[in-house]
Amino acid sequence: MEMALVLPLLLVLAFGLFEFARGILANNVITGMSREGANLYSRTGTPPGDIMTALTGTASQVNMVDNGIIYMTRIQQTGGNPQVLEQFRWIDSALTDPPSSGVWLCDGPSNWDGEQCDIGPAVTSATRTATLDMTLNDGEEIVAVEVFYVYRPAFDFYLKKDLTFYSRTLL
Repeated sequence: MEMALVLPLLLVLAFGLFEFARGILANNVITGMSREGANLYSRTGTPPGDIMTALTGTASQVNMVDNGIIYMTRIQQTGGNPQVLEQFRWIDSALTDPPSSGVWLCDGPSNWDGEQCDIGPAVTSATRTATLDMTLNDGEEIVAVEVFYVYRPAFDFYLKKDLTFYSRTLL
């Protein structure tokens, strides 16, 4: 009799713990991806598309193809504002409505040309200003790697909607 009363509570607790652990794992994986991506992007001459493909290939714990997107942005402090020099996105993502970059939005006069944002002459310095929560010295150049992951819960009775995890590394 006691088992009939306690078992449902234990199952709910066990499934909740499982869901929480999956979320922590997904967050840790995308944090590692953004850190390693920033390290590779800033220190090697490897094309950003190859770096993003390698990162997603090593993240077997999460399904980046169906649920993730990566942005890589090179930024330089020029004339008092951080200016975007180039931006790339991972093109193998199957997300139908991927989140936009939190550093800079490639739209308006600039558009995506495959994996690279086409920052042409129509893009003025005022519209190339990056959103950063830090101050750079004039001429200083950094890279920003952002990883978004749409976490889909295994059990709908804990979380009624998907969560979007976000990790950004500036290096």
